[in-house]
Amino acid sequence: MGDQRHPEQDESAREWLFTYGILRDPATLRALLGHVPPGGEAAHVVGYARHVSYAGYYYLVPAASGEPVPGVLWRVTADELLVLDVVEDVDPADPASAAGEYRRVRGTAQAVDGPVDCWLYLGAALAAS
Repeated sequence: MGDQRHPEQDESAREWLFTYGILRDPATLRALLGHVPPGGEAAHVVGYARHVSYAGYYYLVPAASGEPVPGVLWRVTADELLVLDVVEDVDPADPASAAGEYRRVRGTAQAVDGPVDCWLYLGAALAAS
């Protein structure tokens, strides 16, 4: 029997996603995607600050200085990113635009083995200001 954590897929088709809120939780990912994607590595980002909305949701916004923001890196497929974009209310026409609640952009996380090029979600309205 194969790996039950995720469907068999070409690992080269997966990209890193840095998560810092509810998407860090494997149970949440299992509920959203039907499985836990590979990864689960501790990491952090610098140059950002994590804010909490009035509803209790985390937002990552660019910041000139501050403490590293801790999170978890997951290896996700393009299809999984689309599912998570819906959850994060990302503009489907342009994931990097500030039209949704969050926007998805490229960034760099610091993992144990060094820097990792990854996707990350920014609070769209806060990040655009």
